[in-house]
Amino acid sequence: MEQKRPKSDLTPDAILEAALFLTERDGIEFSMRDLGASLGAWPNTIYAFYPSKEALQAALIDHILDTFYTHGAGQRLLDDEIEWQVRITDLALAAFETLSQYHGVGRKLTHFGMFGEQAGLRFFSRLLKFYTSIGFETRRAGVIMQVTGFFVYEMSDLEAAVQRGEANHRIA
Repeated sequence: MEQKRPKSDLTPDAILEAALFLTERDGIEFSMRDLGASLGAWPNTIYAFYPSKEALQAALIDHILDTFYTHGAGQRLLDDEIEWQVRITDLALAAFETLSQYHGVGRKLTHFGMFGEQAGLRFFSRLLKFYTSIGFETRRAGVIMQVTGFFVYEMSDLEAAVQRGEANHRIA
């Protein structure tokens, strides 16, 4: 019988790293049993660090978006030295790449982000600041934000839609 890792060897960072791997491989709806197995621990030990699967998913989304914003297009979004058309194109392509890598995160982001998760709030706050910085009044920027949220939601699952033969319908 395989010996389980003692709870004291687990850390929030180790759990998050394993959850990132599983999200890339299986999508964000991975099982806590699979996560525990990948850590060599009982699934219940994870709850000592994250009170629920939803709390772990929120931390995972926070981590993915924080990484996105500290590297590449996310960081360049508010750089006034770059034309806004280039910034929004770079952002869209980088967001698509990131959300395709972590299946299901875009859908969770649109659900969590609108209701108070920190990364979601930062994501939409940066977009709002960007849209107002290029001349949109706040109310119109809010409408564009809703459209952006819709595209994040739809495009995040495009790879799976391609595999199911639904991509043309999604893109249309």
